[in-house]
Amino acid sequence: ACAGSTITFSGAVGAIDLTSAELLIAKDLVIDGGLGVTVARQAASPDFRIFTITAGSTVVLDSLSINNGRIGDDGGGIHNSGNLTILDSAISGNSSTAGNGGGGIANLGTLAVDNTTISLNSAVLAGGGVLQVNGGSATLTRCALTGNSAQQGGAATSQSIGANASLTINNCTISGNSASTTSPALLNVSSGAGTTSTLTLTQSTIVNNNGPGGAISTGVNAGAATTSLQNNIYAGNSSNNVATVA
Repeated sequence: ACAGSTITFSGAVGAIDLTSAELLIAKDLVIDGGLGVTVARQAASPDFRIFTITAGSTVVLDSLSINNGRIGDDGGGIHNSGNLTILDSAISGNSSTAGNGGGGIANLGTLAVDNTTISLNSAVLAGGGVLQVNGGSATLTRCALTGNSAQQGGAATSQSIGANASLTINNCTISGNSASTTSPALLNVSSGAGTTSTLTLTQSTIVNNNGPGGAISTGVNAGAATTSLQNNIYAGNSSNNVATVA
């Protein structure tokens, strides 16, 4: 497809099975799944993620199920360095088996996700569902982050190292996620001198997340980290709802 095109799937297309490599998008593009299309790595295939969005690309993924990506790097389902919007979709069962993490999505660019389920993704280190490890800006609205797992930041981790990081979550449900060392729901941490990591969580439900440390944790290794929490519901989390970690 040419840059700026829209690819729309007809109702007759229900699934796209990938057997050899990821889908690399290096141009402006809209992919519309229509009534819903599953894009998945076949289980017997070599390890690879599903989508990579390169820097400078503006991409919309609409009505897609992105499943079973697996990679020994960041971003098992999607790795985004561009400007990515995800609408009315599901990102499920993807894994990052090495690197920094981001089982479902690793974001280094600009990310907007609306009315999407991010579930049952895993990362060996951080951000089972979503990871920002070196800056990036992500906004999640009307989403469900459920059943994701990682060593830290079971649902999502946002971190500034060489660039500022911003994660905004509004009207979402964050439930049933887990972490083995800290922050089963959300981890906001700054690790770069002169950088700021910001988490804003509003009108959301954070329930039944399991692991040590606060369900939502804020940490400063260098720089500054700011967390703003407003009008949220907390219940059934295995540790403190909110914590500050070194």
